[in-house]
Amino acid sequence: MLLFWAICCLGQAVSASSSALVVRIQRNDYPPEALINGLAGDIPIRVRVEPDGQVRCEVMANEGPEILRKPSCSLVAHRWPFSPALDANGKPESVDIPLVVRWARMSNGPAAKDSADALGFGGATPISPENWLDTLYQERPALAAFQGRDVLIRFIVTTAGRMHNCLVEDRARASFFTEQLCPVLERHALLLPAIDSEGRAIPTRGTIRFTFG
Repeated sequence: MLLFWAICCLGQAVSASSSALVVRIQRNDYPPEALINGLAGDIPIRVRVEPDGQVRCEVMANEGPEILRKPSCSLVAHRWPFSPALDANGKPESVDIPLVVRWARMSNGPAAKDSADALGFGGATPISPENWLDTLYQERPALAAFQGRDVLIRFIVTTAGRMHNCLVEDRARASFFTEQLCPVLERHALLLPAIDSEGRAIPTRGTIRFTFG
């Protein structure tokens, strides 16, 4: 499955990324009409983070279903947890961050919902470049030998959008995968945190099944 990946502080890392950063919308954030009608699409947006941390967002092109365009910006802007970029003197500065908000086609019905509730990010939304797996194998070459293998990863998503308390479950090599995989994920993984009914970021527990590709 696809994971979430970026480089340390998002505002300072975007220009260094070799591929577009993709916000991968999870099932719980889909408008009901989009789920019922199986709507999907990639919506390009631009996020501007001001020196004071204020976030502005605009949709960059008339692409994708209209019902997905407005929530593409509102979801990202309301949950943005990352600090402004810093200039050469260490002072905050404004930065424009291009993102692609990906609404993948979701199956509908009770079985699909139960599956999404059992495996997911607990309401958080992952962000990653398309080529994140290349970075994983560069940092941990030993993992490349396990392509095609599935492992179950449990973790906490903090209110700052980072992964914490990562643990890999595997019958034969749990400690190996935890030692090899978790430090890389905790260093690089970025997510938009879940929010409560009052719009405040909250920590969540996540469980994902990861296949080495």
